[in-house]
This record gives sequence, C-alpha cells and structure tokens, in this order.
Amino acid sequence: MAQSPAGSRADGQSGWANYRTYVRLVYRRYRQRGLIAIGFATLAALLTLWQAAQAPADIDQWIKVSTLLSAIFAVLAAVWSSMKSDIEGKYTLALALAHGYYQNLALRVLSDPAARLIVYRPRTLESLEPAQVQDTCQRLQGEGVTVREVPLPGDDGARSLLQVSKASGANAYLDFPRTLRTLSSLLDYRDREYKATTGGFFTPEHRALVTSQLIDEFFEELRKMAALEKQEDRIVATDNISSLL
Repeated sequence: MAQSPAGSRADGQSGWANYRTYVRLVYRRYRQRGLIAIGFATLAALLTLWQAAQAPADIDQWIKVSTLLSAIFAVLAAVWSSMKSDIEGKYTLALALAHGYYQNLALRVLSDPAARLIVYRPRTLESLEPAQVQDTCQRLQGEGVTVREVPLPGDDGARSLLQVSKASGANAYLDFPRTLRTLSSLLDYRDREYKATTGGFFTPEHRALVTSQLIDEFFEELRKMAALEKQEDRIVATDNISSLL
C-alpha cells in the first residue's frame, strides 16, 4: 500500500520524538554518574585523535588515543556497575515482601482509626513456623495477655489476625509476618545454585548472617513506609510483645 506524504512526515516526526526521548533517557541514566568525566575524556580523545591524524607516524599520539578511549570505557563500566548495584540494592525480595505486607495487611488494619498493629519481629525464620507461633502465643497467655483470633479489618472475614490485650491496657492487633518464610525458599535456592557453580555450600553461620540481614531489610523498609504515611506510632515491630500492652 502506498504511503501518503503526510504519513511520511508523521513517521519522521514520530521517529524524531522517539530519538529525543532516547537521548533524554540516556542523559537521565548517566547524569551525576560520570557524565561530565565521560564528556571531557571524549573531547580529549577526539582532540588527540585529530593530532594523531596530522602526524600518522607519531606513535605517541596513538598511544594517547588508546589510553583515553580505555579511560572512557572504564568510566562507562563503572557507571553501569553502579547502576546495577543500585537496582539490586533497591529491589530485593525482602523489600518486595515488605511492600506487599504493608499494602495487603498493615493498611487494612490501619483503616480502623483506633487500631494499633504490633508486628512480631523474629530473630530466625524458624520462629515463624506454626508450632513456634503457637508456643509464642501460649507464652503470652502465661504473661497475662489475652490472645484471640479476629477478622482482618476491611477483608470481609476472609482472613484473620490476632488481637492481644491486658486487663490494664488497650487492645492491639498482633501479626506474625509469615510472608518472611519465603526468604527460606530463596536461601535454599541460592544454596543449591552456589553448590552447582562452585561445589561448595552455605555454612550455617553464613546462612544465619544473610537471614538476619534480610529480616533487617524487611523491617527497615516497613518502618520507612509507615513514616512516609505518618503511621510510625501505630505500627510497632518487636519480639517483646507484652511490654507494649
């Protein structure tokens, strides 16, 4: 099918717009990450290349060109590595779990203006297993805390969580963030991957350290989200539940 001149102009304008968008994206990606250094190194390389072209037999000039080009590529590699580190640092599984937990549970609890949410902060992932959770609830009852299961606010009774109280204190909701148990599956996978690629395995000490770091990431992100919504006084993470009642 023949294309009209108007269509050609439109495609040309669209192509130019896409090109400008691409340039803007490239600039945003590299600004404050070595853009100025790359610009100066490129300019120096071009000037040196021009000088080398004036005297092709001068090997020193060509050495300078290769050195400057190497510097440019080194800066680009450093920029890319920095960006990759930022992405990996800002989008880990622990952070994703924290956002899902906050959106799907914490906000529903806080839909009750008088509600307060206590999130049990485990020291190990094993303490979130059903038997361990039951033991913790029995220990709380032994400390004079009333523990009962209630529907999750705003969830039409499809899900439930715990409500805890003392005779002398106000009610509070209590939740054990079982979503963190997903991290155990991740660690198992990384252990198998490490074994397949290196022949080694995670030591118990290494696994415990990584687990602790991931748990810390989860609760730090939860704290940040609560602070952003000005709800930090209504969401408390602790393993000493009775002291807050």
